[in-house]
Amino acid sequence: MHVQFFHNTVLTCISNESDSPLTKQRNEFLPSVMKTATQTTIEGSPSWTATVHRNRLSLGRLQRAKVFLWQLAHNAVLTASRTVGWGRENNPNCMSCDNDIETPFHVIRDCPMSSPVWNCRVKLQNIGMFYNLDLKEWIIANMTVDMGSDDDMEWKDIFVIAVWLIWKFRNEYIHSNINTSLRIKEMKIKNLAREIRDARRRIENNQHEESLTVSWQPTQKD
Repeated sequence: MHVQFFHNTVLTCISNESDSPLTKQRNEFLPSVMKTATQTTIEGSPSWTATVHRNRLSLGRLQRAKVFLWQLAHNAVLTASRTVGWGRENNPNCMSCDNDIETPFHVIRDCPMSSPVWNCRVKLQNIGMFYNLDLKEWIIANMTVDMGSDDDMEWKDIFVIAVWLIWKFRNEYIHSNINTSLRIKEMKIKNLAREIRDARRRIENNQHEESLTVSWQPTQKD
C-alpha cells in the first residue's frame, strides 16, 4: 500500500534521526499513482483525465503534508523562536497569541489558535495523553494510535493533514491577516482527508480489478 508505506517512512525518519528520503520517494510515487489511475478508464477520455488529476492532486497534498511533518519533527520549521536566534526578530513570543514562546510545537498543538482544532478531533479519553507528550512522542503516538473521533477516516491521515493545514492557517493569519474560523478549519481538514481516502479507494479498487482475468472463448461452430 502506497499510503501505508509513507506512514511507515515518516516514523522511520523520526525514530532513527536519519536524513529524509521523502524527496526521492515523492519523485517515484506520483508517477505510479498516475499509472494506476490510467488503468481505471479509457486513456485520453475526460474521465481518464479527471481520475489522474484527482489522484495526483489528493495524494500529492498528502505527500507535502508528510514532508512538513518530517520538518516539524526535526525542528526545521521557521518560527519566531528561531528567527530571534538569527537576529531577525526581537520578540520570540507567538505571533498569533503572544502567550508563549513561538516554537513549532506551540504553533501546531498548544497555541489557542490551534488547540480548538485538536479538541474537536481527538477522542475525549485521549485528550490527556495528546497534550502531555513531547514532540517526537506526540508524532509517533498519533501515527500509530487511533486518537480521533471520526470512524470514517484513518486518524493518521487526519493528523498529518491537520498539522500541515494548521501551519498554513497560521501563515495566513500572520502574513495576510486572514483569521480562519474554527468551522472552516474543520471543514478543510475533513474535506482533504476525505479526498485522500477516496483516492486510496480508487487505487485499491483498480488493483482488485487487475487481479481478475477474463479469457475469450471462440464460439463453437454448429
